[in-house]
Amino acid sequence: MTTTTRAPTRPGARTRWLFATTTSEVTLSCAHGVTDPIQYFYDRLADDYHLLFTDWPEAVRWQASVLDRLIRREQPLEQWPAILDCACGIGTQALGLALLGHSVHGTDISPVAVERARYEAAQLGVAVIFGVADMRTLDRDVGRVFDVVLAFDNSLPHLLGPADMQLAAHAIRRTLCPGGVFLASTRDYDAQLAQRPHVEVPRVIDGPDGRRIVFQVWDWGGRGECVQCISLFWCRLVAPGELCTLRDSIVPRAGRSSRTSCNAKGSGRLGGTNRWTAVITNPS
Repeated sequence: MTTTTRAPTRPGARTRWLFATTTSEVTLSCAHGVTDPIQYFYDRLADDYHLLFTDWPEAVRWQASVLDRLIRREQPLEQWPAILDCACGIGTQALGLALLGHSVHGTDISPVAVERARYEAAQLGVAVIFGVADMRTLDRDVGRVFDVVLAFDNSLPHLLGPADMQLAAHAIRRTLCPGGVFLASTRDYDAQLAQRPHVEVPRVIDGPDGRRIVFQVWDWGGRGECVQCISLFWCRLVAPGELCTLRDSIVPRAGRSSRTSCNAKGSGRLGGTNRWTAVITNPS
């Protein structure tokens, strides 16, 4: 896991994290020349990720309360469990769990998202160790084991094929201590594959900085194939009948639908179309 001891820097004038609306200097510099499409997508998304939520700070706390109950049920240890959020992004799950007193490490493939997560942790006054790591090589990148590993907010399906999914599954398993548990959330892709929607129903969000509209456009492959490309848009209503596009982010996807078989300990809902599933346990 790549870490740094320097203090998080305050964003510049063009970056207003928590309520950012423009691409920051750090995003432009880090995304330039990046060849991994997953990293590139999340580098570009980091500044505006909070805009996917009606109220991101409230979502951080609400998700933490749900995850705290889930973790205590699935991993009833006498001491606080060691938790790794291996798809931490800007800290949506890691920060809230740390606020509840959990010992949390957070990693992500995007150095831009990790840098923002460090900044948000400093703003909240919580201690979380953040670093850059790839799910596909998680055990080598992190170099230690945890009681609980998390990958929420539909991060696993952004791996670009069955081979990457298998690499990630094995690396995550090796990052779990004996008896450890892996918890993840995904969309209901069975329904998506059956319906093959071209556009997500736009969500209209009235925030402190005005009204915004968030939606996705899905481009599908041929019969038996899954999404080829997802385009994510944020638009701001600047005047009656006039929209300003804040951001469009595109992620290419693998061509053929496939599933990775695993034994689930349980499942449930975590708001919206997301569901959590404890998909991997390490019995050895």
